[in-house]
Amino acid sequence: MQILPAYTIRLVPGNTIGLSEKGFQGPATGPVDAYSPGTHSLGLLSLPTAATAARAIPRFKAPFDTDSSLPVRQPLSLAKSLDVKLSQEHRIQFSPTDVVNYFHDPLITWLERHHIEMRTRQVTTAEPCPSEFLTLLRQKGRTHEETVLQKMQSEKQVVMVSRDQDFTLERQKTLIAMEMGAEVIYQPALSRASDPFVGHVDFLFKVKNSAGVKTRINGRDCDWHYVPCEVKLSKRAKPEHLLQLSLYAHMLEDMQDYLPPSLYVINGKGETEAYRTQDYFDLSMHYREAFLTQQELFDANVVPLPHRLPLGDWHSYVDEYLTKCDDLRSLPGMMETQAVHLNNAGIRTITELSASPLKTVPQMPEPVFAKYQLLARLIVQAKTSGTIQFQLTDDLSDQKRGLQTLPPSAGKKNDLFLILQASPLVQGDLCFNMGVTSYGTDTKDGVAQRGQLYQSWANDETDEERNFSNLMDNIRRRLSHDRHMHVYVYGSSTTERLRKLAQKHGKHEALLDSFFERGVFVDLEKIFKDSFLTSSVNTELVALAPLLGANGLSSEYRVDDAVMLAGHYFETEDAEIKQNALNRLGIKTKADTALLFRMYQFLSSAQTQQKAKYQPRTRPLGPRPPFAKTFDGAHTTVDLKDTTLLIQRLWGRFGSSIAAHQRGERTPDAERGRVALLLTQLLQYHIREKRAWFGQIQGRIEKTPFELVADTVALGDMQLLPSAPTEVKHGKVFRFTFPAQETKVKQGLSCLVSQNLRVGVKIEHIDFKQGEVSLRISDNMLTRLGGTMPETLALLPYDYVSPQAMHDAIYRIAQRLDQKEPRLPSLTGALLFRMPPHITEWDEQHGTVGEKRAGSLIKGNVYDPDETGIIEGVNAISHMRGSVLCVQGIPASGKTTLAARA
Repeated sequence: MQILPAYTIRLVPGNTIGLSEKGFQGPATGPVDAYSPGTHSLGLLSLPTAATAARAIPRFKAPFDTDSSLPVRQPLSLAKSLDVKLSQEHRIQFSPTDVVNYFHDPLITWLERHHIEMRTRQVTTAEPCPSEFLTLLRQKGRTHEETVLQKMQSEKQVVMVSRDQDFTLERQKTLIAMEMGAEVIYQPALSRASDPFVGHVDFLFKVKNSAGVKTRINGRDCDWHYVPCEVKLSKRAKPEHLLQLSLYAHMLEDMQDYLPPSLYVINGKGETEAYRTQDYFDLSMHYREAFLTQQELFDANVVPLPHRLPLGDWHSYVDEYLTKCDDLRSLPGMMETQAVHLNNAGIRTITELSASPLKTVPQMPEPVFAKYQLLARLIVQAKTSGTIQFQLTDDLSDQKRGLQTLPPSAGKKNDLFLILQASPLVQGDLCFNMGVTSYGTDTKDGVAQRGQLYQSWANDETDEERNFSNLMDNIRRRLSHDRHMHVYVYGSSTTERLRKLAQKHGKHEALLDSFFERGVFVDLEKIFKDSFLTSSVNTELVALAPLLGANGLSSEYRVDDAVMLAGHYFETEDAEIKQNALNRLGIKTKADTALLFRMYQFLSSAQTQQKAKYQPRTRPLGPRPPFAKTFDGAHTTVDLKDTTLLIQRLWGRFGSSIAAHQRGERTPDAERGRVALLLTQLLQYHIREKRAWFGQIQGRIEKTPFELVADTVALGDMQLLPSAPTEVKHGKVFRFTFPAQETKVKQGLSCLVSQNLRVGVKIEHIDFKQGEVSLRISDNMLTRLGGTMPETLALLPYDYVSPQAMHDAIYRIAQRLDQKEPRLPSLTGALLFRMPPHITEWDEQHGTVGEKRAGSLIKGNVYDPDETGIIEGVNAISHMRGSVLCVQGIPASGKTTLAARA
């Protein structure tokens, strides 16, 4: 056995500590002495070389190895360089990323395993092909991680574990750093003994042990432990992030003899989120075992059915493969369970479905079967003709859908065609481009000339806010000239984006609500989908260009993606690349608005041919908020008008004080301005909170029950069973069936019927395996449905919690500030004006000795896991006299524990 040189700690520039075979490098000052070889008890490490490790545990050789006696070594997770051995006598190693991929869709991990199997047999097979967007997203993620690392290096000492050809050496380096008590470890190698999972978490943070906690690292008892942290690009942690971290915690438990109690995520905004490990650990172990079972029972001839989720690097391959195989699952909207029902009836391809003499199949409603069969026929015809096929399916008896919701004369001078472009990769989901075109001919009052494009670019949130305000003012001005004007968009994402902009900047929220209530915005994509079936799987405007008679689009436009162009613009410093991206975005935006107008012309022509009469909407898009009640049961008297007037009075009275606060002055007048501003913002916040809930419903209430199957909140496409309802006190119980889908509806929950939001029902029982649900409805509610239950319906969970009580309490406090001589309740005033609490000081020997400020009394930190701060916080609270103590912190930081113990 070969003896390796001593592995010691070296200090590298940027206050970062790295592991090296050559001892220290860099200035030997300050913290370096603490990590010198002489003070470390390990001395020389006898570690196996890569060669001896390979003999001890058989490994597949790397692709560059000339020995062909062993199969090629290939990582299962393409994002991580992990060892994968495929034969039974070899040990298989996976990464937590593989379990996350399985969580997304088992087909992903099946495809990766199949890819490796074929490669090891030297069989040509399909290669994963990440999209340009995924590539840019990963590049953005690496940049964000580097930014976090640089910030961490400026504040703390960071040990960097260098990558090695042999994972065993990397793990040993990690154990050394943990044993020596490194404050932060970057890219540590984690694994459990005799376990198939290995991986590299982004960071390990050192935490002092709580009382009674014992840890043992690398054979040494320590009074600290480590918790895992991942850096993610999303604004908040997602379930898959916590699943991945729980698996890292499971590995870390074996290395320190203690399961980390917390998981940390540094999100895209640079904020650190903390979560309890126990809340997610059991679920992560479930998916871990399910993934291992899949790998153990792997069969290259049994392909899992794909879910309707993005398939990462394999997404384009699966789409192409399903289309090539004429697979039923390539039909737009076809769900896995529906494909199974058709397969059970002997229908396995789109061609077979198009020619089937059947009217329906078991467990599939006849209208649904008819829709898919017509869609299959259009696709078969399109393959033969080489052109997009379409057919009108609009039911003119429904006056709230399809062509009857298309306003006439979109060429009026005040009508607008709107294109918004935003990207999660650009400065926190920045709406970077806004294109507005009017096809009217009048140029008075700022109205655009026919076909003239007004494009607004945003480099930052200030530009974004200005562009949004200009758009709202433009629409308001046009409405004042023509109360029948409309703004035409393509896709609900545009109107959802407008709502987000209003909430983000706190501007024009009431104005935007009024636009929605008046039906100003018209979604042409919804009208098209409600009215037509088409052979084109992609219903984006550019994909439908041949159908709209826009074959002359440049090839440059067809391949350009606005998100990618914006990514290139914001990621580069090259002026030429920036200008080129802007020019191409301008071309694309102009073509998009032109296609939007062509879509209107296409729909208008169909409306005329079908003699479909326009039926303007006569009610708001969403329900009116129910009457909220105060704690004593009386209806509230504070309405929006009272709140608006109070806010205006506070601004009028404290405007100069607010300005002083915003200038950063530290005077009593500026402090009064800060409190006045806080109260006005809180009043507006609860109005926005109420509006947000109803805004979420507005995008769902005009969808059909079948369309709501794809919604992750609603329970859609419910079919009434023929059995008679069960009579209960003051109501009836009806039974429905529903297809498999993701939903938040659960047993005992109150729900709204999507077709009539004045009707509420309760889930008496739901069986997701059998696809059956029992609904309880009162006689009064059944009367609102005409005395009978609809044959088909969808449910929306009613989880609205009125903020009216909090709003009214804040309103009363703000009213006191608005009095001639403002007087606030003593404790409320202490909280708002941030007055430090007065606490009676004590000691164990002499008892109470006087008054003391909280800041000088609580020397610990209530967020520390060792609970020193919590203990001192409890003591402080027990000695408070007529004061207020405000405790805040991130999740799992100890707020609830402190309050409970106090």
